[in-house]
Amino acid sequence: NEEDEKKISELLLDEVPPIINSLKALTKLRDYVIFTFYKNLSTRTELADSKFYYDDEVDIDTLLKDDVYNYIILKKKEKKVNYILNNYKTAKRYGHVILDVKGNMYDLLVKYKENMKKLSDYNYFLLTGTGKKMERLELSLTYTKLGNVIGRKLSIRTARHIKVTNNINIQKITDLATEMSHDPTTALSIYAKK
Repeated sequence: NEEDEKKISELLLDEVPPIINSLKALTKLRDYVIFTFYKNLSTRTELADSKFYYDDEVDIDTLLKDDVYNYIILKKKEKKVNYILNNYKTAKRYGHVILDVKGNMYDLLVKYKENMKKLSDYNYFLLTGTGKKMERLELSLTYTKLGNVIGRKLSIRTARHIKVTNNINIQKITDLATEMSHDPTTALSIYAKK
């Protein structure tokens, strides 16, 4: 529920050290980023297959031809965040998709990016505590543990169910289904729970 979500968010933010000078410290910020990202965009574990750039570092048209990685793009002028989905469960049906990440994620992700650059030469969005690319299973396990701060287990799939259930309005369902890269029927028949 929203109260738990707020509490988890506050407690995770409290764990982020004021100065990030190690991968261990970076993982605290990463965990807060993961929780906040999933709160704002109900994607699956393909987030682990994402690379992370400022818009002036890459050519978007080139990124849209990549079938291996997804991309988190920080748009400097607009102070917005785009999520380019190339490699995801329903990619064959929906193709390459560019989504706007909702919420005030830009400043948080700039802070994350700048701290990552100090500690790693990789451009992966999610790094492990040893500085390697986080895999999908590890992302799922990491997300599950984020609820430990209030004694709850979380899951990405459950978060997707809750998001759809809380938005049973035809227009909202249609918009959300597009964001989640499936159709409204799938949203209602698979993800929505009473």
